[in-house]
Amino acid sequence: MTKEIKMAEEYWSAVFKFADTANNLHEKGYSIELVAELMKSNPEQTEQRVKLAQAFPPEKRIKNVPITVYQAAVEFPNPQQIVKEAWEKNWTTSDIQFQLSKWKGERNKIKLKRTPIEEALGVDNEGMTTAKKLYAFLELRPGDYSRWVKKNIEKNIFAEAGKDYIIFRMDAEWRKSGVRGQFARDYKLTARFAKKLAMVSQTPKGEEARNYFIRIEEAVFAKAQDIPVSFNGMSLEEQANAILEALEQGKSLPNTFKKNLAQNAAKLKRVK
Repeated sequence: MTKEIKMAEEYWSAVFKFADTANNLHEKGYSIELVAELMKSNPEQTEQRVKLAQAFPPEKRIKNVPITVYQAAVEFPNPQQIVKEAWEKNWTTSDIQFQLSKWKGERNKIKLKRTPIEEALGVDNEGMTTAKKLYAFLELRPGDYSRWVKKNIEKNIFAEAGKDYIIFRMDAEWRKSGVRGQFARDYKLTARFAKKLAMVSQTPKGEEARNYFIRIEEAVFAKAQDIPVSFNGMSLEEQANAILEALEQGKSLPNTFKKNLAQNAAKLKRVK
């Protein structure tokens, strides 16, 4: 085996090791941006490698196919078929990129796996949900939204605008939906305030939301300490263990990546 072939095979393995670990974290609910931060990579490269791991599980990988061919193929919605065709027609990476330039259909996209409560409450990167999403999740009467907003947000003497909530848009569609009242506003709610509103409802859904926002509060606190953290509803302990699990499965990762992941897991476990 020549030195060049050996180096190419080592790089091929390294790319897939990175891809598998990144995808492992992504499957646990970590955004592409957060995975990139955890692994000290850039979001574009991380997204491409997560696509790589998803499109080509271990049993679908052939070492004789250059890694650049795999990387070019993942932009198609049917990457395995593209690699098969490239193998049969002896295409180069440039050939695949030429085919992609002519492609008129949808590009391959990644969708972050989210739990039902994450989907429903749509917590953003600051750990905030909205009044409408919380109200819908609590399964309160649609026609009482205006009254609920006025009582629990606008006239709440224990809530402070700009600190607990932010008025962020007027929703014409909400007004058209037939909901009684003139309030078409929506509000961004902090995790702490959303937790309080959930508790007031005194319903099973309220208890579910309360427990969820307790974990979001923990994540907000960790983020304030410059610790990369996910708002996926996992506790900090669970997030640390998820990272350690990904680290265990990626034993052969380069030491730099392993060190970054181990350090972040340790930081999460130390947050009080």
